[in-house]
Amino acid sequence: MRSLYSTDSARGVPPAVVLALSLAGTFAPSLACSTATAPASDPAAGQDPDQDEREATPVSSIRVQAALDDALASSEIVAAAVVLEVSSGALLGAAEIGGPELEHPLLEAFPPGSTVKPLMTLGALDAGVITEDLRVPCHGEYVGEGGPLSCFAEHGELDIAGALASSCNVFAYEVGARLGPAAASALLEAHGFGAASGLRPGEGLGNLPQDGSLALAAGHGSIRATPLQVANAYRDLARSDSAHKHVVIAGMVAAVESPGGTATAALVPGLRVAAKTGTADLSTPGPTPTYDSWTVVLAPAKAPEFVVVVLTHGGGVARDSAAPLAGTILTALFPS
Repeated sequence: MRSLYSTDSARGVPPAVVLALSLAGTFAPSLACSTATAPASDPAAGQDPDQDEREATPVSSIRVQAALDDALASSEIVAAAVVLEVSSGALLGAAEIGGPELEHPLLEAFPPGSTVKPLMTLGALDAGVITEDLRVPCHGEYVGEGGPLSCFAEHGELDIAGALASSCNVFAYEVGARLGPAAASALLEAHGFGAASGLRPGEGLGNLPQDGSLALAAGHGSIRATPLQVANAYRDLARSDSAHKHVVIAGMVAAVESPGGTATAALVPGLRVAAKTGTADLSTPGPTPTYDSWTVVLAPAKAPEFVVVVLTHGGGVARDSAAPLAGTILTALFPS
């Protein structure tokens, strides 16, 4: 295992992240970052909205690195993990387990899968092309413009929180279709996709396609991103002052706390976090499918201090591979 610790902040004093899109020549919203954070609403039935959150004791980089090293020590497959400080953008710790054909997964780019969905959803809300009360029926396949495209399940009718919690592809494709391919690409570019994060030397650029494919809305197709790029993008989300952010965070909390959520393995008792999983099929031969799997966590959910990113390569889906590792890291960062 390689410990790739750095105290350097990649972006220095982070500039405002401005998304200037043009939808029918009339739209130019701003996703300016600020240190203010909106409280997450309670998305999960039966959960206490005033649940006490564990308080992070002052966290040293040494402790963060130890948490990452200990978590990845249990992984039998290629993996990478990152902890980014939200306030400063500093890389508090990073670790990786390479393999014969993939020596440095931290620096390599992978399909981000459903990790792009919260970013797309917030961008579409800010653009005014969807509203907070949007509901979309999922019957296992998106058949609108740009389709047909499949979902891994038939989810029924979902709102934003339910779609993010269950990671519904049909909902994501509907959001992407309303946003439009040019705006979707511009949104991800504004979050740093397609450009090195600057957090570590030797990092790949990834790939941000401009082919107009609706698959981009669910993080599929030819899009590629490094764990460091994904961490920076979620730092943008954590710092966004969008009036709609609470809806997205609610869906990410539901992913952890709701029975049907895809990130329940990242649950830490007494700590409310917001998380999103992502899974991309590697299409490798053999009886058992393997995946590139992600779990990204903002912790605590109400006022995020950390972005935690876990990537596993060549293992199971995110709920079974990356999410448990994320839970192990969170337990170490927020001891009871």
